[in-house]
Amino acid sequence: MTRLRFPVALLLLLVGAFIGRATAPETAAVTPTWTIAGSLAEARNYPRVTALPNGELLVTGGVDPAFPDIARATNELFDPVRGTSTILPPAGPGRVNHTATLAWGDRVVVAGGTDYYSGEWHAMDRVDVYLPDAHEWLRAAAMHQPRGDHAAVALRDGRVLVAGGENGSFIYRSAELYDPSTDTWTAAAPMPRVRTQFLMTLLPDGRVLALGGLEDRGAPSRTSVIYDPRTDSWSEGPRLQDDRVLSALATLPSGDVLVIGGQKSASNTAERYDWRLHEFVFAGVLVEPRLAAVAAGLPDGTVALVGGLPDSPSRVGFAPTANAERWDAHTNTWSELPGIAAGRALGALVVSGGDAYLVGAALTGEGADPQIERLRVQ
Repeated sequence: MTRLRFPVALLLLLVGAFIGRATAPETAAVTPTWTIAGSLAEARNYPRVTALPNGELLVTGGVDPAFPDIARATNELFDPVRGTSTILPPAGPGRVNHTATLAWGDRVVVAGGTDYYSGEWHAMDRVDVYLPDAHEWLRAAAMHQPRGDHAAVALRDGRVLVAGGENGSFIYRSAELYDPSTDTWTAAAPMPRVRTQFLMTLLPDGRVLALGGLEDRGAPSRTSVIYDPRTDSWSEGPRLQDDRVLSALATLPSGDVLVIGGQKSASNTAERYDWRLHEFVFAGVLVEPRLAAVAAGLPDGTVALVGGLPDSPSRVGFAPTANAERWDAHTNTWSELPGIAAGRALGALVVSGGDAYLVGAALTGEGADPQIERLRVQ
């Protein structure tokens, strides 16, 4: 399947989510503030950003429309304390739509993705593992299948589950397991149906929840499935209240999962997966309907939603919003947060040292900007 667009341009055809941090419920209210935390060494959109145990942020892959090869082959290590970013040794070709998962031994497993060459996007089976203590990369065993737009999660035993995704026009239902301690991949039970561009997260009982995204023939999904690593089996989960693709996800301190926004009818609401009751429940109306945002749960138990594409008939092209908002679990409501410096969509919002960092989100027209913004509420 020829792709002469960036992989995320599907956003404009379908018409996600960014979550940041909210104010802790204290007697003396603290006003959240955005500041410039620093800059990447190289501008890039849509990288994967992994918070390392030492507080640094590992930034892998991404794309820059102004870069001749489009996909970035370089990776960076951002130090939030110093506000500086260091280019790391290369680890394979440029890639986007990959996964980067903190797993056994604090190793970061960077799997698959797509690279742009010969006028097309190509899925890859390549896997590279970053060793934070040694500041070096290892070339790992390849996946069984090349895939991009898949999902990955670290299991309790340190292995990494990779599921779904696509290769050109082909969407996978297959899944596989990587063991970083032995550098081996094994086939896992396939999902009940094909799925790409979906969300996946670990539940408190060790099972894995996968939800939304695109299913057969690119249809948005409101289904969920659950993987049990003890039995290597998938089961049907509860249905979401709306079809959700390009939505945001945040894990709550209770172990519940908040799913926010998305395309069309899902753009103005959120829903919470109650893992004990095994059902999705209503989680409030957003201040601003949006898709293609990013989200993160904060240490105080609140959830912040930042940027994304407004779900409005007046929006033309890739024109992100600069608005942000937060969800309060006690009231099940959304309220405004201070906005970011400029409208941005996608990218990553990660929490490190109690602060949230917005990295690699695209500006209007999918322009790339190296600037990193920090949300501080303490």
